[in-house]
Order: sequence, then C-alpha cells, then structure tokens
Amino acid sequence: MTFRVSAVQRNDILTPAYLQAQNPNYYKSLGDSFMDKKKYEYAISSYKKSMEMSPEKNEILLNIARAYLGLQDYSDTIKSLNKYVSAASSTCEAETMLGETYLEEGNLDEALKSFQKAMEADENDDNAKRGYLETQNKILEQTEPERAKKERYEHGVKTLNEALSIVTKYLSPEYMKSLSSLKVMFDKTASMSGTANIAQYEHGKKRIVITDKYTYAAPEIISAYLVHEFVHAKDNDAFTSVAEEQDAYRAASKFWLLNSNGIKDSEMDYAAELYQKSPETLDSRVAEIYQLRDPDIAMTSPNHKGSFVGAASSGLKSVAADTSLKKYDYIA
Repeated sequence: MTFRVSAVQRNDILTPAYLQAQNPNYYKSLGDSFMDKKKYEYAISSYKKSMEMSPEKNEILLNIARAYLGLQDYSDTIKSLNKYVSAASSTCEAETMLGETYLEEGNLDEALKSFQKAMEADENDDNAKRGYLETQNKILEQTEPERAKKERYEHGVKTLNEALSIVTKYLSPEYMKSLSSLKVMFDKTASMSGTANIAQYEHGKKRIVITDKYTYAAPEIISAYLVHEFVHAKDNDAFTSVAEEQDAYRAASKFWLLNSNGIKDSEMDYAAELYQKSPETLDSRVAEIYQLRDPDIAMTSPNHKGSFVGAASSGLKSVAADTSLKKYDYIA
C-alpha cells in the first residue's frame, strides 16, 4: 500500500529549495543567468518552465526568442516572436527582433515588413529604424550593388560627421586635442567570447571602429559609443580592465541621458537606466558581464586613472575589415 503525505501533514518539506522550485520568477532568473553565460539550451528550458507555471507572462516569450536567436535557430525564434505578437499590446521590440531574424535568414521582404511594423509601434525606436534602412540597402544591393555601396558609404560618412559634431560640443577642447590623431570609421569589429563589439578602440592603429551593423544608427547613438571609446583611447595603452570599462560606461550613460534627444536604443537605454539607479549599480553589472566574457580580465589597466574628463576624435577613413586583432588589441 502506498501512502501520500500532504504538505499540511509534512511541513518539513516546505524548505527554501522546495518553495523556490514552485516560483516561476526563480526559473526566469535562472534563465537570465544562463543567457549571460550563453548557455542558450539551458536558458530555453528554464524560461519554458517559468511559462508553464505562469502562462500569462507572455514577455518571457521574448527571452525564449533571444535564446533561440543565440542558437541561430531562426525558425523557433520566429515562432516564439509571432506567438508573443499575437498576445501582446506593445510589439515594437518583438517586431524589431522579427526583422533582425528575417534579415539573418536573408528574407529581406519579411524583414522590411517587420521593421516597418516596429516603427509604426514606436517611431522613436532606433533599432527598428536602422534595421529598416539596412534592409532597404540590402534590397538595393541585389539589383544595383554599386549604387547600394555608394549610398551606404555616403550615409556612414554623414552619420560620423554629425556624431563627431555632437561630441565636440559636449567635450572639452583640451581633451579633443589630445586625441586629434584618432581615426573613426564603420567596419567589421572583433568578438569577445562570441559577442561582437558594437565599438572598439584599436590602440595599435589609433582608430575607433563602430560596427558596420550600426551604419544606419542615429548620430546620437554613435556619439555615445564614441564617448565610451574615448575613455579607452585616453589611457593610451592596449589593455582594458573592469575599472576602465566601468568608467567608460559611466561616461557614455551620462552623455546619453543628456543627448539622446528622445531616441530609444536598447543598449544605451539599459546602461543609462542602471546609471540612474546609481553609478555603482551600473558598475556591478558591467563587472558581471565582462568577467563572464573574460574570466582573466584585469581589475585595472596600466594607464587608467579612474576618471573621465572628456575627449574627441577627428578623421574619417574607409578601410577593409581586419580580422587579425590580438586579444587585447581591441576594447569593447
């Protein structure tokens, strides 16, 4: 004979571990932790468990979609996003992710439609706008490759000039002069533990490279990343560190809060939100992310002074992608 013992009869089974296992937020947090470590299969499993326990939380579908996208499983990414869109009232983020996924697949027509829907949902979201412009250029490239190349180049130069103009109005002339020899450009960027840099300072080449995926980003966004990289460049060494990244993110976040002009960007908005809670909150998250990406990253770097004054750069140049960067010849 089998006896069933209820929780009422056995209060001792209501341990913290037991209660934790009944909490959908626990599995959501577990999934987030796996995402930080790029353990996407485990993240998906955790997120799905959270949804089973709390099916009304449709936003978890976005996390599941991000995990599938990390696995380059575009089919399941699209399924998760479409399921979210059918139940959500705000669809800008999901439609933008759909556009990015279709773009990765090479389905340009569907990508354009999704980015269009995202812009209609939120006209200030730059992720959607730059995805739309990027897709338009790729469609043009199919029939008029030279025209598409020229249009992309001219747009990139215009954006960099506008971004530099914004930065020079914000930063001190003395700091600008100290970095006047730097080159700034759009190009391919290096990856750190599988994560491509949005921007990087290359000490050996005295240049700052913004990923060419941001060619169609708003100048305000490019400006914020330039402010970030100027912190690295001012140190005048080829090494990064946790403290240096923390100061760079503080500088960029402060700049973004003052100069975003209502533009929305998921990366910069997130950093600025943490900074507004407290600079230490942002520091903590930066340390967590960079130590996960590179467990050997130093806490300090040789010439880092631990403060931010201001900086600038001049010079525009188009170069071929460089894939020979050494481990610390770049800084994210």
